[in-house]
Amino acid sequence: MPVALIGSPITDLSGKVQAVAALQLSVDAINKIMLQRTGMGDSGETYLVGPDYLMRSDSYLSDGSHSVVGSFASPDKGSMRTEATENALAGKTENKVMLDYRGKPVLTAYSPIEFGDNTWALVAEIDESEAFEQVAAMRTIIGYALFFGIALVSIIALLVTRTVTKPIIEITQKLDIVATTGDFSARVQVRSKDELGQSANAFNTLMDSMQGAVTDIRKVMEGLAEGDFSNRIEADLKGDLLSIKQATNTSLENVEKSEQIKAELEHDARSPQQKMRGSGRRWTMSPPIP
Repeated sequence: MPVALIGSPITDLSGKVQAVAALQLSVDAINKIMLQRTGMGDSGETYLVGPDYLMRSDSYLSDGSHSVVGSFASPDKGSMRTEATENALAGKTENKVMLDYRGKPVLTAYSPIEFGDNTWALVAEIDESEAFEQVAAMRTIIGYALFFGIALVSIIALLVTRTVTKPIIEITQKLDIVATTGDFSARVQVRSKDELGQSANAFNTLMDSMQGAVTDIRKVMEGLAEGDFSNRIEADLKGDLLSIKQATNTSLENVEKSEQIKAELEHDARSPQQKMRGSGRRWTMSPPIP
């Protein structure tokens, strides 16, 4: 089994080497440190690689070929020559996404470890999919939140738009009815006290005025057809309707006065004729003078 040794010469006073002190490092002790699983997830691992690109600690994910024993037993198969180990052995420290010895994209952090004249590569890796799993989940959550937020805002906007446009559409429909049928009994429902409610009130008030004016005018016209000039437009009108009311009532008063004068003249004209006819009858009935 491969072992790690640390040695130091022992010299006498003259500087001559008398012995060598060697310390054997247990692979199991190194693995106990390097194979810690806390915070490594399912695909995370850390390992050490020597300058010969052979393993100095076991790979957690390897099938055995990238263990210390397997690496030294079969250097061609167990060699750990990757971009991360090459950079680390070149004295570089970095973390980025790259391909590992399995050919999978991993988030890698690497750094050199130097002791004496020796340099080992310390590499920590985790599969990219697992490393960014929480980021992807957060992105999904944000995406759903954004989608539902937009949907909620759209629904609220639609409801507000319908609330605003419904009274306007109703007023437009009622105006169309008045324009096409001449029916001034059309009214809209007042649902609020805001500008839309005020518009509905104004429309209803206008229709009340128009209906009252039309009713009085029809009554006057029917009276005229029957020779009755005593009817008047009584509705409380304003603007052009008031002008029509005043002109119509003035015309009716003038016509009524004219009819009265005409009736009086006809009466006066008939009265002398009746007197003359009466006198003639009395003269005709007198007895003859003998």
